[in-house]
Amino acid sequence: MTKSVWIKGKIVTSPIHRNPLPIQTVLRDIAGQENCDGMPYDQMVIAADYIDGLEDFIAKTLDIIKKIT
Repeated sequence: MTKSVWIKGKIVTSPIHRNPLPIQTVLRDIAGQENCDGMPYDQMVIAADYIDGLEDFIAKTLDIIKKIT
């Protein structure tokens, strides 16, 4: 049986900070800049929240699997 490993967060280079950060952070940073209003930027924040939710779900699922195996 193989061991499941979950690495939380996709790391990307931030165009604002010029260093690797989780994609959720980069999306929120871009959307939060001055004059970044409107639907595309709102969708960036929604996407970041969705990614956080998926990562939490995966982590909890893996914990449950670990407990029952």
